[in-house]
Amino acid sequence: MRKTRAEKEQELEAMAREMIRQMLDWDEQQEKPNLSQMEELVMGLR
Repeated sequence: MRKTRAEKEQELEAMAREMIRQMLDWDEQQEKPNLSQMEELVMGLR
């Protein structure tokens, strides 16, 4: 059975919330991140 638009939206929002939490956790642990560190993190989230 095909998912409704609302179901898809809920799934995407849940994934986005988790990524945001990971980014915030990472940011709190970094004293002064540089561009390379940020790129590594983003590539790891893909």
